[in-house]
Amino acid sequence: MNPIAVPPLRERPEDLSGLVRQFLARFNAEEGTRIRRVSAGALALLGWYSWPGNIRQLENAIFRAVLLAEMDEIGVGEFPQIAAGVCGPSAAGHSAPAPVALPSAAAPGADPASTPSLPPAAGLVLDDGPPLATLTR
Repeated sequence: MNPIAVPPLRERPEDLSGLVRQFLARFNAEEGTRIRRVSAGALALLGWYSWPGNIRQLENAIFRAVLLAEMDEIGVGEFPQIAAGVCGPSAAGHSAPAPVALPSAAAPGADPASTPSLPPAAGLVLDDGPPLATLTR
């Protein structure tokens, strides 16, 4: 059997918004939270980070952000370690721009790979419809 080579997340920036959407939907369901938006600034910050820990590090960052969020939006302030890694320690306290409303992602049961990716500057909004398919480990 031949191994399958999958490039690291830093080489697949187009996958970032889909992964964030999936992790956010999963952690909302698991934690009983209702985070509905990721600000444009936070999504851009995630896009600038090199992700040395790959997808597992992104998963942990989203989980921590869900726990830190005090409202229904995740902003730059919920990613202090990522902000420090991208811009230095002073960046963690900066506020993010307002999110831009986007259409719903995928229909329930749809292939997550078919979900269109969003540019980092656009922000990300989950709709109030049924939960998205969750990732399995």
